[in-house]
Amino acid sequence: MVSFLVDSNASVDIQNKKGDTPIHIASTKKCPILLETLISATEDTDITNNEGKTALHLAIEHQREQAALLLIQANSDVSTLDNQGQSALLKAVMGHCSLSVVEALLEEGADVYAIDEKGNSPLRSAL
Repeated sequence: MVSFLVDSNASVDIQNKKGDTPIHIASTKKCPILLETLISATEDTDITNNEGKTALHLAIEHQREQAALLLIQANSDVSTLDNQGQSALLKAVMGHCSLSVVEALLEEGADVYAIDEKGNSPLRSAL
């Protein structure tokens, strides 16, 4: 069904009342094929929802390792901060995400010193 909609040029960047796009929603599910299809149909995986979160933030919050890695490989911005000032790397470290996601974020230049509104940084949280 999603492939049909994408092939019919349906917008994958449309946002619901929470500001979530289909990519935001797919990033929280255990269906990497769906996420891959949606990623291939957009030029922007960095749209933020009403909480300032990208699909990468949500994938990490929901501990969807494969989704997070797909988004990182699709050049999602690893530096985007949500409305609380939290980066994807901080969420990964605080949420005990897999080492492979943390490594991928670091390889893409995630800032280990970025401080959120509570004074937390990825480096401090990892210690």
